[in-house]
Amino acid sequence: LPYVSRDVPDSLEPRYLFGLSQAPYRELLRHLLLRGADGFYNFNLGYPGSPVHADVSFAQVEDARSVYDELLAYPEFLNQGKPMNFDLPAMRTYGIVWSGLALPDQALVRTFCFGPAKQTLDLIPFPGVAVKLEVTNQGATYLIGKDGKVRKVAEGLM
Repeated sequence: LPYVSRDVPDSLEPRYLFGLSQAPYRELLRHLLLRGADGFYNFNLGYPGSPVHADVSFAQVEDARSVYDELLAYPEFLNQGKPMNFDLPAMRTYGIVWSGLALPDQALVRTFCFGPAKQTLDLIPFPGVAVKLEVTNQGATYLIGKDGKVRKVAEGLM
């Protein structure tokens, strides 16, 4: 069961705290769920003396609820989908991050990249089926049929 948090303290000194803004945190949660996690522990109360307050904790819970609601539009993938990818790009690169869950006849895939440029992901979601997906730093979610048809179902860092 993964532990997640927008605020990850590396030190008790506030100047060394590491935190994610809302959009990258929600993107992280999407990829976590699209890699087969059945759930996660939202570690959001900080530590004794931390600057994390109730409003920050509630915002993190809202982030998780929002992402989960977004993916609940595709319950069959969350319940029965098989993870398609566990790879990550090298640290400090502008590589592509993609995650997906596959059913026998279709796949739900989320793409994202760091950096300003658009990229293309060449993906083989099913044997003998090759598709090209546009990848941006705003993210996008695609439904891919076993026939190779691709439909963008969500775009942006909602």
